[in-house]
Amino acid sequence: MARELKGKDDAAKSSELHMNELKNYTYGKHIVARVEKLIVTGAALPTQFILTLALMDVILWVVHVCLNALSPVITIYGKLSTVLEVLDMDRKIDIVHELKNYVLKSIGDQNGNHVIQKCIECVPEDCIPFVIDPILSQILVLCTHQYGCRVIQRVLEHCHDPVTQSAIMNKIVQQTFHLTDDKFGNYVVQHVLEHGKPEERSSIIQKLSGQVVILSKQKFASNVIEKCLAFGTPEERDSLIGEIISSGQTFQELMKDQFGNYVVRRVLQTCDDKYLEMILSSIKLHS
Repeated sequence: MARELKGKDDAAKSSELHMNELKNYTYGKHIVARVEKLIVTGAALPTQFILTLALMDVILWVVHVCLNALSPVITIYGKLSTVLEVLDMDRKIDIVHELKNYVLKSIGDQNGNHVIQKCIECVPEDCIPFVIDPILSQILVLCTHQYGCRVIQRVLEHCHDPVTQSAIMNKIVQQTFHLTDDKFGNYVVQHVLEHGKPEERSSIIQKLSGQVVILSKQKFASNVIEKCLAFGTPEERDSLIGEIISSGQTFQELMKDQFGNYVVRRVLQTCDDKYLEMILSSIKLHS
């Protein structure tokens, strides 16, 4: 009996800590207010023990609200991602399990996608296969989705299982050209160029070689070309710059293009003296 009471006391102390932390967040304080209302109806049990139970009850209720996309309520309680930051791991896992059959639906929701991102950030990958597996089944679709592209980036950052990484990277490299000029897919490619492994970066740059000038004139793809110039190896950068400069008259057009001019600026920032002289000569030749 004493051991049971001690367990309740420990839970109470833990819940008090979580509640105090939640009060520091804009949305967390609304959850606390909800819990305090529930406590009023449970005077038969020690208040702090009820607090532990009530906190979980409210949090799980918030999960169901998110899954049903009740926007007016989500405005008040929807920052479940904040809750996932302050709870201990066991409770995080309990909450994430509530999402088991709603992962793709949540990713497609303007609020729910933040919850999935936070799950990936805060819970070990081996505890959430039911989150990762649906994502791996829809890689290309998610890469080109307004919210899905963010989730893919979080997986690349936080999931280090070779099978997971390989599945996503193979699809990205395979579809590099398509993703590069996609409204949302370009962010995934940029992420790999900036944060990926050298061999992943090289695979993407190799895929884009030969089309650099064309891509530099496109709204979304031009951002990817800039990242190639910024994060490629010196050899890769020289190859890209050489391709741009050798385009002759097209290079002049690129300087005046609404998107291409940013690529030219990046070239000037990253090229060595040899290429700088070639650029100046090209400008004089066609001026």
